[in-house]
Amino acid sequence: MSQTTKQRSTHQPPPTQGTGDVWAEVIAAELQRPDADPKLIERWTARRWVGIERYGVPLGRDDGRDPWRDLAEELDDAIVYAARLNLGAEVQILRSVLLRVLARGGAR
Repeated sequence: MSQTTKQRSTHQPPPTQGTGDVWAEVIAAELQRPDADPKLIERWTARRWVGIERYGVPLGRDDGRDPWRDLAEELDDAIVYAARLNLGAEVQILRSVLLRVLARGGAR
């Protein structure tokens, strides 16, 4: 098993009470947009509650987890899901975003 595989198979700790409520901030920012999309607000509100129910706290900053790693791993998953749907252009967009994240700190 390569070092990368070993690193990815190591779970991060569950989040602790961090600073702020990132989902609430993202939802509030969407609500301020002139082109705010009610479908996104509804989805994100539901996702916020899923996280609170699962972890007992809203997603916050400084919650004991590596946010760069979380982002990179979520993008890994998004790429595979897009490929599963044969969404080639979206796979390439997500791949570009992942490479930028890895260059900025997500390769931990």
